Amino acid sequence: MDTSMGTPEDDNDPDGILEGQMAAWLADKAHRRRLLEDFPYFCEHALKLRAESGELIPLIFNRSQRRLWAAIEKQWKETGRIRVVICKARQQGASTLTAALFYWLAIRKRGQRGYIIAHRQQSVSDLFGIVNRYHDNCPEEIKPKTGAASANELSFPEIDSGYRVGSAGSEGLARGSTLQFAHLSEVALWGDGAEDHVAGLLQAVPDIPDTAIIIESTALQMGDTFHRLWNNAEGGNSDFTSIFTPWYLKDAYQDAKLPAGFEMTETEQEYAKQHKLSVNQMCWRRRKILQLGENKFKSEFPINAVECFQFAEAELAFIPGELIARARKSKLHGSGALIIGFDPAYSESGDWAVMAWRRGREVIKTEKRRGLNAMGCAGWLKSVIDAERPGAVYVDATGVGAVADRLLEQGYSQVKPVIFSGKAQEPQRMDDNGRLVGGFQNRRAEMYHRLLEALQSEEGLRLPDSDTLHADLTCFTSRHDSTGRMVLESKDAIRRKLGRSPDEADAVALTFADGLHATGSHGNMPYHGKPLPYPDLGIY
Repeated sequence: MDTSMGTPEDDNDPDGILEGQMAAWLADKAHRRRLLEDFPYFCEHALKLRAESGELIPLIFNRSQRRLWAAIEKQWKETGRIRVVICKARQQGASTLTAALFYWLAIRKRGQRGYIIAHRQQSVSDLFGIVNRYHDNCPEEIKPKTGAASANELSFPEIDSGYRVGSAGSEGLARGSTLQFAHLSEVALWGDGAEDHVAGLLQAVPDIPDTAIIIESTALQMGDTFHRLWNNAEGGNSDFTSIFTPWYLKDAYQDAKLPAGFEMTETEQEYAKQHKLSVNQMCWRRRKILQLGENKFKSEFPINAVECFQFAEAELAFIPGELIARARKSKLHGSGALIIGFDPAYSESGDWAVMAWRRGREVIKTEKRRGLNAMGCAGWLKSVIDAERPGAVYVDATGVGAVADRLLEQGYSQVKPVIFSGKAQEPQRMDDNGRLVGGFQNRRAEMYHRLLEALQSEEGLRLPDSDTLHADLTCFTSRHDSTGRMVLESKDAIRRKLGRSPDEADAVALTFADGLHATGSHGNMPYHGKPLPYPDLGIY
């Protein structure tokens, strides 16, 4: 029997019917394979969502969703798992994307179990409605059969997959369960039990390939569970990747028609220039701020992750956020001697060692490393000094001066130990009544004040475009003691607020230990630490 396929020229298939059928079969096979291998393709060709007009339309990613998926896919390829914390402006499509991803994960592989948790029952119903709509409109050739109908579960018994939905108020969320994926929605609104609920859900998903945990929320306040999760992810202190989506990524957040006579203020013009926003977007922004108030707008429609988290002392922040925002977008180029600030770690338990580079009015970069002990920190700093020949290197020697001591013993005279709690360089002055006034409680307050003065100056500073540095620099307040000295909020209070130590800010502040125009010619600061004995670890 001749089993060869006919072609248009073959006598057996004069019209090319068999070839057309094969081509169609191959195309269909390729299409079905791509549906199960290419998530954006699956969304566009297999899923429907309800548009604001009410009609069903294909799920084609918007700009915010494209950013989210790019970050999620990158982590999945690099680590084999998905672990992300998403901080977002309102209505960016994060929940829609996550629901689609988990539906796709549930139907493409056997034995997949997931859980969607929202802050209240109405949100649970809304999310479950999205998933049911996906399933109802999914092409029959890839849609699995469902089990018994349920108000809180979508199951696919033939492939032993499916997922449930629940509210954060439910008792014992997922305890004793094993899940392959979990979606924690609007965690900032989960209330007092958030910490326990999150812990239980994280433990329910094993650390194995192709599992996923997506935590997403608009922000509420500093110090809550979501803020801690975000800071740990952003600071590299967890397995999670932080993803932020600003308000301007949503195309609908702009006014189609400008009101007669609309003109941006000077402040608005600067804001638009910094973030490359159109006049229509700025018109929409102004209208929303009039409706909500500026702080509420920043919380629900943030431009960066720092704006998300509002706290009671926001208006009392020692370094205003507007100064940092300006410095992040500055085009200044530094000149003069290279100055380095170094905040070392003194244990291998997970603390970060952070280094900052500054030349004149430009803080060039910050860099951090984890798991270094004192000798590891000394080795890193030595290699940087040898390679870059800075004019001065200011090292935090509070408590233990091992790093600075080691390098000074090796003849690195540009190293200058700084004790944060030590006496300020600038003395208090006498008022007309002979009383001491002004001045600083300690070196830490003095350094940060010098940094603030540089930011406030007409020329300003240029800072790295970093959300973690922005958060570090704007998270603390100041006051004056009974003698008039400036006192900064304690490091312990900042750790409670941020969930971590503001190490990046401290490294930058150290570059101002001798002021903006330090060159390394000021001589060493008083330091009374004792040299410590070291084993021979090859640091010469």
